[in-house]
Amino acid sequence: MKITKRLQEIANLVPKTNTVIDIGCDHGLLGIYLLSIEKCKHIIDADISEKAMKSAKKNVEKYNLEKKTSFFVTDGLKEIPYQKEDVIVIAGMGAHTIIDILKKEQKLFQNLILSAHKDIPYLRKEMVKMGYKIIEEKAILDKKWYIIMHFKKGKVDYCKIDYILGPFAKQNKEYIKYLKEKEEEISKKRKKKTETLLLLEKKT
Repeated sequence: MKITKRLQEIANLVPKTNTVIDIGCDHGLLGIYLLSIEKCKHIIDADISEKAMKSAKKNVEKYNLEKKTSFFVTDGLKEIPYQKEDVIVIAGMGAHTIIDILKKEQKLFQNLILSAHKDIPYLRKEMVKMGYKIIEEKAILDKKWYIIMHFKKGKVDYCKIDYILGPFAKQNKEYIKYLKEKEEEISKKRKKKTETLLLLEKKT
């Protein structure tokens, strides 16, 4: 099956496991793909939208994967019978929403694949406070730039540039070029250099 470059990179970061929980599953395509490449044996598709869940169910039925997929219309992980060893994927929402979902839970998950569409430095900082570290991070251009991160339990103390640019994403020259141009535009409008631009100027 054909999926977007963004979903492909999310799938690449998912470690092989028994169950993957896709929070905000939308059309359910990530779960279908993960099952097709045998990254997992079971998918839990969860979304707050009834419309999205209907679409996910339709797609799952198309690929005859109903026996390997469970569906939950719910807010975050609420009502989902998860285990701490399950891989959690949360992508396509804001960092504050992602953190709110995770803070409601009492368990530290072994693997989390997260991708926020805004406030990414905040996401990094809060995840570290919650006892996680980034073990992989991708800056992906798929019509626009996305940051996808793999978090595992562990203690780490990042410096400011790592929280803002990303400990791994900062090595991506094309992403850094894009980020610098974006921050230059913001700085021009504000008539003052942003903190991110100052860091980028030091780096480059």
